[in-house]
Amino acid sequence: MDAPRPEILKQLRLSLTSEGRRLAFFLSDLSSGKIVSIPREAALGLQRLQDRMSGQDTTEIAREDIEAGVKALGYVTSVRRAERMKAARFNPLFINIPLFDVGPWQPGLQRFSTWFVGWPLTLLMLGLTVVSVILGIRNDWAIRSEFAGLLQIETLLTFGLIAPVLKIVHEFGHVVAATAAGVRVRQAALSLIALYPLPSVDCSEADVTASRAGRVSISLAGIVTDFLVGMTAFILWHLAEGDVARGVAGQVVVFSTLNSLLFNANPLMKLDGYYAGVDLIGQRNLYTR
Repeated sequence: MDAPRPEILKQLRLSLTSEGRRLAFFLSDLSSGKIVSIPREAALGLQRLQDRMSGQDTTEIAREDIEAGVKALGYVTSVRRAERMKAARFNPLFINIPLFDVGPWQPGLQRFSTWFVGWPLTLLMLGLTVVSVILGIRNDWAIRSEFAGLLQIETLLTFGLIAPVLKIVHEFGHVVAATAAGVRVRQAALSLIALYPLPSVDCSEADVTASRAGRVSISLAGIVTDFLVGMTAFILWHLAEGDVARGVAGQVVVFSTLNSLLFNANPLMKLDGYYAGVDLIGQRNLYTR
């Protein structure tokens, strides 16, 4: 059996991280940016092949090591093929538009992120929670009127206008947490779902460069940001005097809280809550299993 070509091996990077009480191996495809989990035997075989190609290992490679390495490369090839087929099929209902690389902007956020993600954030959350509870009790939780009109046409149209803006703030929370954890954010993108714009950022390098606590904080950052925005809007709703300002603030409260509770925090969907949960229980391949 022939060993793979050196140029292919140079496009792959192996990483080792913890998953509960055991070790997990991840393979980064530098050409596509994809990160996949591979078995220990495949990782060790691939490492032997890379060492041999780089001249670090001059001993004869065992057949089982070659087979394990080739199996791992076969999986990478299938992922690349699937990505090419996906790119070739134009789907007008889902279009992903890359915008810019976030990494070069992160050094400017480093000092703020390192300072804010800690006691300042905890104190801010605590302060907003206390003020929100006091206002809610004093006004007999009058905000319930905003939730009662959830399905009205006016409310839905307002949601449609403010949701992309709130999603930008949500994604910025992920960027701040990733920067504090020392994780490079690859790219910001705009997804058009039936021509409806929703921004996103790629924090997938956390899989191979962050600790478990760092990965959990990055996953939960969007949810925390949503609740920060929601509680701030809740306070503004009580302070606002004009009907328009009060209406917008109320709908921001509804969108921020419901969006996080029903979708982002839902462990049954592969969103923020799921990724935080599987890291907490040490089963990062739970969805696949």
